[in-house]
Amino acid sequence: MKVYTARILVLLMFFVILITGCRRKVTDFQEKESTITKQKIIDIANKKAIAEGILLEKSEVYYDVDNKEWEKTLILLRKDYPDDTRRLKILDGFDYQTVLYKPKSPTAIGGVLWVFIDRKSGHVITLFAEI
Repeated sequence: MKVYTARILVLLMFFVILITGCRRKVTDFQEKESTITKQKIIDIANKKAIAEGILLEKSEVYYDVDNKEWEKTLILLRKDYPDDTRRLKILDGFDYQTVLYKPKSPTAIGGVLWVFIDRKSGHVITLFAEI
């Protein structure tokens, strides 16, 4: 009788673990699905850029896939302007997406704006301007 009871308990524990594990995976999947779309991120960044004085019709707008361009820029900025880049520590811990605004005119000096959007909430975390 004790062996039979032990087997039932082990089986029940297995099902509890299985159900709990499955529920957790569904939750993780739902969280991934709730991230903001690329177009929504661009729309949010556009609103912020306009509020900062960027004219969209005179700017090239780049959705920086995997933040690769930002990472390259950040390496250079940290090397040349370490004091100016310290404030970017605000980005630590965020899953963010960068959107870059550059003037279309090749003769323009400055006017580059980086907008950092939280991928989960859609909030603007911060801005970085290259003037």
